[in-house]
Amino acid sequence: KAAEAERAPAFLAPQSFLDQARPRPAPDPANDNYRAKALGRVAAAMLEPERPRPKALAIVGFRIDDAGTLAAVWLARPSGHADLDAEALDMVRRAAPFPPPPPNADRNFAAAIAFGGD
Repeated sequence: KAAEAERAPAFLAPQSFLDQARPRPAPDPANDNYRAKALGRVAAAMLEPERPRPKALAIVGFRIDDAGTLAAVWLARPSGHADLDAEALDMVRRAAPFPPPPPNADRNFAAAIAFGGD
């Protein structure tokens, strides 16, 4: 049975192949710290986080310019609830302006915003 398990096909997500093919940049603590700060501001911008909502997940993409101003915001993956999608977009808008990013830091972000549930 162990030999059968070794020969069993492995199913990998297409993203795993892309991750292997893409060269990884050297770790940059300033960039990682900035990403955490930006996403933390978005999380803190949720109004009434304890308010009952349906369980849903929206992914919002946004871009910050060199001054920390919100340059663009879009719904990358809808939650299936128009009101929650609008709330997720508004969270990013309320979080702006962001601190100016350090040199060479990412300017494009994706925030996974979870609503409802436990």
